[in-house]
Amino acid sequence: LKNRDGLAAYVVGVTDSTGSKAINGKLAAAGGEVVAQELISNGVQEEQIKIRPFQMAQAGAASADRGKLQLQRRVEVRIVPEDQQAAD
Repeated sequence: LKNRDGLAAYVVGVTDSTGSKAINGKLAAAGGEVVAQELISNGVQEEQIKIRPFQMAQAGAASADRGKLQLQRRVEVRIVPEDQQAAD
């Protein structure tokens, strides 16, 4: 991204399917922000980064299995042309 004009990084913080929407939204945004700051510290322009929180509950992916819940918590980075939005 540092040397590629016209590309954007969609940083998507993903929470597990437990907890309230308010808390999960904050957690997802915070996770995305950490990754975005790391990209910026490595030379990616802030304008190239779009942060999107995503809650697994939105996708209807409820699970009581602790291992599956841990896998749901993550941050994904999708590289796309700036004029195209990343698919959720």
